[in-house]
Amino acid sequence: MLPIRLDDALHQPLPHTVSGGWAGLFNLYQPIMALDTGAMAGVETLVRRTVDDGIILTPDSFVPGAERDGSIQSLGRHVTLAALILAADWADTYPDRYVTVNVSAAETDEPGYAAEVFAMLEQTGAQPRQLCLELTESLPFETLDSFRNLHQLHDAGIRIFLDDFGTGHSSLSALTRLPISGIKIPLAFTSLVLHSEMHRTILRSSLALAEASGLDAVVEGVETEEQRGLLVEMGARLGQGFLLSPPLHASEF
Repeated sequence: MLPIRLDDALHQPLPHTVSGGWAGLFNLYQPIMALDTGAMAGVETLVRRTVDDGIILTPDSFVPGAERDGSIQSLGRHVTLAALILAADWADTYPDRYVTVNVSAAETDEPGYAAEVFAMLEQTGAQPRQLCLELTESLPFETLDSFRNLHQLHDAGIRIFLDDFGTGHSSLSALTRLPISGIKIPLAFTSLVLHSEMHRTILRSSLALAEASGLDAVVEGVETEEQRGLLVEMGARLGQGFLLSPPLHASEF
């Protein structure tokens, strides 16, 4: 079942459970795959929440509330820990397969954020190279604590991707200021790549910039064979989308 987006009336903080987790919270994982061979490079962690009536909420329905009430750090730890447990299962058989987790600026701004990530890696047995943190471009990662945390994590071998590349005003600036390992090119460009020369130009330019900078590039929203074929011609190597695989539960890998 596809996630159902609800209006602002349902934007509310998540209730804590007795165990310290989050009621109704679970992760799905959408594969990131080689566009030419179909080999799986990693997965993107997609957090979801089931409410009492069985409706599944996407993050825009509950993450803003968690950011406002200060519970985003606890939410982020819960999501990241579950993703790292999955990564640890792959450590022996697929050592280069990674999990990506979306990170809020409110999390990286915590002085002890890097130390918490390192502790979760040690707890689960996952390796730093198996974790990729996705930074949402629209959020400011400007504080000294964010810079310190991100550089510590990057120096330890954790990948850091810039999400939604090209949709905001600070893409190039972020590449020069932050320790970026790769970029995510969003659905907004992929969906029109077959019909718009402008979108094709933006995609080509983003891919060329990534290659020239030594960055990985993942194209999101690959939904048709025509899109996949054109992206391969453009030099895109990695993609995700429903053509390649829908989001899956951890037990489905």
